[in-house]
Amino acid sequence: MSIQSYLTDRYFKRDEEDGRIVMFPNGVKQPGYVVPDAATEQKMRLTLMWLKLSRAPFAFISAGILLVLLDKLEIWNHGLAFVAVQTIALLMGFVGYQIIVVKTVMERSTRGMTPWSGRSPG
Repeated sequence: MSIQSYLTDRYFKRDEEDGRIVMFPNGVKQPGYVVPDAATEQKMRLTLMWLKLSRAPFAFISAGILLVLLDKLEIWNHGLAFVAVQTIALLMGFVGYQIIVVKTVMERSTRGMTPWSGRSPG
């Protein structure tokens, strides 16, 4: 299994009734969209793969920025507080990236596509 398949397969399902590929940009619990052709599917999979791969650097950079902004607090000599702040910063980076970047890009990618009216596979 390729990295691309591993990162994107859960967003793409085959419609059992007519064999069309359906893309679920926000997971199978949300509405899906019919992918018009194989070229569009490959383009969307590639975009989604790079979005997923770039999530970690975004989280680490945003955590670093947050740590610099919080440098004025004098908690750095307390190890547990430092670890807690780092953990919160990383989580904020991951969640923020998912909400802001991935959702926005996937919504733009599905613009103009036919909404799928089938039953959710999940």
